[in-house]
Amino acid sequence: MLWQIITRLTMDDSGKFFDPDGTTLPMVTQQHDAKPYGMTQPVG
Repeated sequence: MLWQIITRLTMDDSGKFFDPDGTTLPMVTQQHDAKPYGMTQPVG
């Protein structure tokens, strides 16, 4: 099955993820709230 999937790939498939049956998987990203890494007030 893997060989059949690989031989059908084109440049348009670059960066995609595939299920073992050949279906395209969605790209999943995690969105997080921005975290304040800097100090908001001077110390002292």
